[in-house]
Amino acid sequence: MQLFFSEHLLLNFLLNDVLFFAFGSLFFNLQFFIAKHHCFVMMLTFGWIANLLYFQQAFPVIQ
Repeated sequence: MQLFFSEHLLLNFLLNDVLFFAFGSLFFNLQFFIAKHHCFVMMLTFGWIANLLYFQQAFPVIQ
């Protein structure tokens, strides 16, 4: 049960990553002619911060 729960959290983490990338790509397409590389860096930064916060939340449960 503990192993299944850990795998479920890992699957949620991967799904979160995909959703953030899709959201960032949408924002990137909307702001394409304004600041292309700036939006790409912001997308990666927000995704990384969100994943970091998610892992800090899920890590005690996995351990």
